[in-house]
Amino acid sequence: MLIDRLTPEERIGQLFMVGKTSTEPVTEEYRQMLATTHVGSVVLLGNSREGTARVKELTDSLRHSAAAPESIGLLIAVDQEGGQVQRLKGPGFDTMPSARVQANRPVPELERSAAHWGRQLVAAGVDANLAPVADVVPANRVANNAPVGQLERHYGETVAEVSPRVAAVVRGFDEAGITTSVKHFPGLGHVAGNTDFAAGVNDTSITRRDPGLAAFKAGTDAGADMVMIGTATYARIDPGVPAAFSSVVIERMVRQDMGFNGVVISDDLGVAQQVSDVAPGERAVRFLAAGGDLVINGDPRLQAEMTRAVTERAAADPAFAERLRVKVQRVVDMKARGGQVTCLPPA
Repeated sequence: MLIDRLTPEERIGQLFMVGKTSTEPVTEEYRQMLATTHVGSVVLLGNSREGTARVKELTDSLRHSAAAPESIGLLIAVDQEGGQVQRLKGPGFDTMPSARVQANRPVPELERSAAHWGRQLVAAGVDANLAPVADVVPANRVANNAPVGQLERHYGETVAEVSPRVAAVVRGFDEAGITTSVKHFPGLGHVAGNTDFAAGVNDTSITRRDPGLAAFKAGTDAGADMVMIGTATYARIDPGVPAAFSSVVIERMVRQDMGFNGVVISDDLGVAQQVSDVAPGERAVRFLAAGGDLVINGDPRLQAEMTRAVTERAAADPAFAERLRVKVQRVVDMKARGGQVTCLPPA
C-alpha cells in the first residue's frame, strides 16, 4: 500500500490542514513548520484581492516548500462560498453572490455557476473548496444566527430549499475537479453565537434524527468528498461535548446513520474560541479519537504541539495508532481522486 511507504511522521502529517495567510508570501518560519511537521494540507486564510495569477504564485510556492512525501502532493484548500465568505477575489475570480442569493438561480444554472467558479480555483492552483454550507437556518432564527444567517451563507430556510442547491454546488465544483466539503455538521442553523469568536455555543434543538440533516446527506450523495464537523455542543445529541470531539456525532451520525465513508474534517481547532479551553494538542487528539480524519488548524504556531500530541498518543496506544492508519488511507484516497497523488512504480 502507498501509505506503507510513508514514515510515521509523514503519515501523521497527512492528518492536518494548516492555515496560511493568502496575502503574504511563504516565510522561512512557515517553511520550517512544513518541513518539521510534514503537514499534508494547507488552507488559505484571509481575503485576497490579488487575482488568480498571484494566488497561483503562492500555491506554487507552497508546493515547492512542502515536505511532501514522494507521490503524495500537498492539498490546498480555501473557503470560497460567496458573499462575505469569498476569500479569493481580483482578476480571474468572479464576484460570487452569497449562498442566499445563489439560491435564487435555477438548480441547473447554479450547478453551471459552481463549475465555472471551480475552474477559477483550479487556475489559481487550489484543490479544494471548504463548501458548500448545508446548514438549514429556520426563518425565525436568521436575524439572530451569527455564524450563518446573518452572513447569508445558507441556501434556504427549509431542508427542501437547501438540499437540491447543496447537491448542485457539489456537482458543479466536482465537474471542475475541485474537492468539496459540506459543513457544519450537524448544523449551526439554530445557534446564536459564532464558534470562531464565542465560547459556550450550544444548540438545544437539533436531534440525531433531525430533518435538517438530510441537506448534508444530499451533499454526500452528490459526491462531496468531506463532511466538516462543527464545534458547537448539542444538548439533545451529546450534551456538553463539542461535536468535533463527539464519537456520537462522528461515528454514529456521520458513519452509521449517513453511511458516509469519506473524509471527516474538523472546523477550525486552532483559533476558534469555542474550544480555547482545551490545550491545542488535546484538541487534535480528541477529534481523531472521536472518529475524525483531518484536523484544521488555523494557527501554524500551534502545529508542532498538535503533531507532538498525536505522535505521543499513537506511541502510547497501539489501537489509536492503528486507527490513524485508516484515517491516513482515507485522506490519501481523497487526494488520489483529486489528482494530488501520482502513481509510483511497484516496489
